[in-house]
Amino acid sequence: MPFSATHPHATSTAAAISEAELDGLRLLTLTEPFATMVRLGAKRVETRSWTTSSRGPVAIHAAKGFPPAMRALCHTEPFRSVLAAAGLDGPDDLPRGNVVAVVTLTDVLPADSRDPRLTGRLTPLEAAVGNYAPGRFAWLLDDLRALTTPVPAVGRLGLWRPPPPLLEVLRECLAAA
Repeated sequence: MPFSATHPHATSTAAAISEAELDGLRLLTLTEPFATMVRLGAKRVETRSWTTSSRGPVAIHAAKGFPPAMRALCHTEPFRSVLAAAGLDGPDDLPRGNVVAVVTLTDVLPADSRDPRLTGRLTPLEAAVGNYAPGRFAWLLDDLRALTTPVPAVGRLGLWRPPPPLLEVLRECLAAA
C-alpha cells in the first residue's frame, strides 16, 4: 500500500545519497508510531539509551512488533493529530515490518544538552515524542527522504547493515525519488 503524504514539516529537498554513502548505510528499527513520526518529518530527534559514533545515512525501519502500549499511544496527542493529518486513521494503518525513510544521522548529543543544535529542534511536538531524561542521547536526524512505498524487511536491534538484496531495493527506491 502506498504511504500517504508527509507531514508539513518534512523536507523534500534532501540531496541524493552517493554510492559511497549507500555502501555505509545502516538501519535503525523503531517501534511504531515513532518510525512513522520520523517518516512524516514530525520527529527529527530520536532519543536512545545508547550513543553511537556512526554518522551518515540511516534507513528507518518500522518494527513488526507492536506492543499494546504503543498501539494505545497512537490514540493520544500529539500522535493522533500528526497521524490523522497524514491520512492515517489509527494503528492499523502504520507500515509495520517495513523500511519507511532514509535520514542522515548528523550528530549525537546528551539528551539533556543545552547545545543549540538540539535546543533549536525542540518544538513542543518534538519534546512530546522523545525521552530527554539525563543519561539518554539525542540522535539528530536530517535530510529526510521518505519512501513513497514502504519496503518490507526484517528488523534487528541496534544499528544494522542491510542484507545485499534489501540494499539493492533501497538503492532503486532512492534513485527513483
